[in-house]
Amino acid sequence: MRRLLILLWVLGSFSVTSTLATEVFARPPERPPVKPPKPKPLSQSTGLAVTVQVIPSAPINYATWLGPGEPNPFDSSTIIRYSCAKPGIVTVRVYSIQGRLVATLVNRFHSAGTYSLWWDGRGGGGQGRLASGVYLCRMIAGPFVKSRRLVLVR
Repeated sequence: MRRLLILLWVLGSFSVTSTLATEVFARPPERPPVKPPKPKPLSQSTGLAVTVQVIPSAPINYATWLGPGEPNPFDSSTIIRYSCAKPGIVTVRVYSIQGRLVATLVNRFHSAGTYSLWWDGRGGGGQGRLASGVYLCRMIAGPFVKSRRLVLVR
C-alpha cells in the first residue's frame, strides 16, 4: 500500500487517488447473508425412529399420492412425503423385495393434507438396522394403493 501511495505521489496524482485507495482498501469485507433458523416442526414419533410431520398449507383440494424417498438411494435415513385427499386411515409399510413386512411406519387416522415422514432404515419388532438392498414402501389410504422402491446402501 505504501509503495502504491509513494508511486502515485511521485506521479502527482496522490490527492485524488489517496482517497480512492482509502475507500477501496479501508472498506470492510462484505459478509454473506445470514439465513434465519428453520422453525421447529410439530411432529409425532411412533417409536420406530419415524417422524411424521404435518406440512401446513392453504386450504386446497388435496390429491392422494405417495412421493419417492428423498434421497434415494439412501444410507442413513430418507424422507417420504405423502398426501391424503380425504380423512381416513392411512398405512405406510416397508417390505423387503421378497415381500416380507419389514416395518410399519404409519398406521393411523389422517386428516386431508400433505405429510412427511422420516425413516432411518431400521426394521420394526426389534430387527435393528436393515441390510443393504431394495425395499418397497407401500401406502394404503382407502381405495388408493401405491408402492415406491427404496434403495438402502450401507
